[in-house]
This record gives sequence, C-alpha cells and structure tokens, in this order.
Amino acid sequence: MKLTAEKLTKEGYAKDIDALLIAEPSGYRCVYANKGGDVTIDSKGQAAHSSMPKAGANAVEHLLRVLNTIESKVKKATDGVTNEILGKTVFNIDVIHGGNQINAIPASAQAQVNMRTPLEFPNDQLEEIFNEVITDYNEQTDAQVDYSVTMNTIPITGEKDSSLVQLIQKIGKPYVQNQNMSASEIKVAENPTKLMGMKFSTEEILTMGMPPGTDGSKFLFDQPNSLDYTMFGPGNDTMHKDNESLTKAMYFDFIEIFKQLFTEYLS
Repeated sequence: MKLTAEKLTKEGYAKDIDALLIAEPSGYRCVYANKGGDVTIDSKGQAAHSSMPKAGANAVEHLLRVLNTIESKVKKATDGVTNEILGKTVFNIDVIHGGNQINAIPASAQAQVNMRTPLEFPNDQLEEIFNEVITDYNEQTDAQVDYSVTMNTIPITGEKDSSLVQLIQKIGKPYVQNQNMSASEIKVAENPTKLMGMKFSTEEILTMGMPPGTDGSKFLFDQPNSLDYTMFGPGNDTMHKDNESLTKAMYFDFIEIFKQLFTEYLS
C-alpha cells in the first residue's frame, strides 16, 4: 500500500517532530517557505444535436462562464495581498475537458484549477469564492456546476536561519563553488530563476520561498510556521517541463551532502 504524507501524518509519524526536510528539487538552494491549492470543477449539462442547442444544456459554455467569473473575483480579492517571502496568489486553469464531437452539445465538462496561496490569503477564502460563484450561477441558470477540493495544501513557512538550514549552507557551500559553470551556463540558469523572482548563486546556498507546494503542508498542517523545515533536493528549474533532468554531478553531490547532513544534524 502506498503511504501518502497525509496518511503518515494521520498515523502519528509527524507528531512531535523537531525538523522536516523535503527532498524535492531545489538545486543548490534552501527553500524554507512554500505556497499552498488545487480545485476540480465539474459541469453537467444535457446532450443535444448541435443544430438544436436549446434542446440541451451546454456544459462547456457553463463551465467557461463560471471559470471566468471565479478568476475575475479571485484577482479582485487578492489584489494587493502579498507575502514578503511567497509573493502573491497564483491562479492557473491547467486542465480542461469537455465534449465528444463537433455536432453534439456537450453534456459534461471538467476543469482543474491550480492555486498557490500565501499565508495572507488562506485556502478557505478561495473556497468561499468558488462556492459563492457556483451557487449563484446554478440558481440563475439551468446549469449543474459543482466543485471539489482536489488537494488542500496549506502555505508553510519555516525559519530561514534555523539550525538545519545553516548546516545545509555550511555543508553545501563547497559543492556549489565546485560546479565550474561557464558564463553561458550561468546565464541559462539565471533566466528561469529571475522569472520566478528568485536569485541564483555559484558561491553559496541561498535561502528563499518558492511557489510550489510540497508534502510538508500535510506533515505540518497543525504547525505551519517556524518549524525547522526546508525543501532541499537535487534538481533544477526544468521540473514539469519537457526533458526534465539534472546533471550527474548534482545527483552525486546530493548523495554526499545528505550523508554528511544527516550524520551531523542527528549527532
């Protein structure tokens, strides 16, 4: 049986922990804060021939109208709401399905929305917007739109100067400096980090917050702030892109870093 972070937490494995390291891809950076999100919206309609649209209920059209309204209200509600470490709320419509053929009114449609929320705009406030928009829309139309929270990941923030982070910076520093990156390689590596509002260094392990959520939000749901927490693992800014990869040197570097880190931190 696959043990998820949520199941492990329910079974007590996260109780009274002193520190948490999530080994997701950060590269030679120490991430001590992550955003939280994920909602699925379902729209049910009535199939009909496309030449007689009034005989059916177009699930795709209903879904698109609801999505547009939700997005507009989320942007308005989060305007000016920002976190010094994590930045603003991110709202993305990432997956959408609907319809079977061009000459039929679609009877069903679905969208999956990914959100990255800072501490100042918790997930329940987003859920209130979803609920309000969908309820109002269903009452005013013949639509049957519903939503479910696919993954409720809360934003979490550790301490950027915690003992775990400081030890990672000390142990990892020589590995960062030993990369021997050319000027062109540094430029390529800097571009995606700038787009995400982050910094890049070939001299030290930098600390920062990042938009992606991690299993840390499941382990730390009852203590989301100030724990000795960090996300630190081999990888780079190609995650979820074509040809996601990392260098062989980084892979072996992290094996040595982790061996030394666990030995010193637990001693």
